[in-house]
Amino acid sequence: MTAARFAVHARLAGIALVVVVCGRLLAGSAAHAAVAPRESGRVALETALPPMHGERLHATLVEVTYPPGGSSPPHAHRCPVVGRVIDGALHTRVAGGADTVYHAGESFREDANRAHVISSNASDLAPVTFFVWFVCDDDGPRTVALATSAAR
Repeated sequence: MTAARFAVHARLAGIALVVVVCGRLLAGSAAHAAVAPRESGRVALETALPPMHGERLHATLVEVTYPPGGSSPPHAHRCPVVGRVIDGALHTRVAGGADTVYHAGESFREDANRAHVISSNASDLAPVTFFVWFVCDDDGPRTVALATSAAR
């Protein structure tokens, strides 16, 4: 093999090596981008809570599902509630307030000790699932049933 032919082969081998290395780098960064997307965040609901005994605070997260047409009887929560509908539509009304329907992705809050006169699935065809987060300063029951006449 002459020196000129050796130089050509060496150059071609060098070019091939650069192409392979660049291809692997590009493939690796594309795979990394596909595996680890950037996070995003947004405030869904921000609300003040009433004064509470800070040394006794505890939080409870409850997942609730009502079947199509399902509901719960009138009730009150002894501590503030923050909720978020995960799937479906939730129909709700607190005594003295307006009927409201919250859809998947929407958040809501309820003050403590308010009569919750409507809490139901807004659909007769699909279930509704929502989370409620209770922030309490004692160990009593989170929910108290109300007589129908008291829940106006």
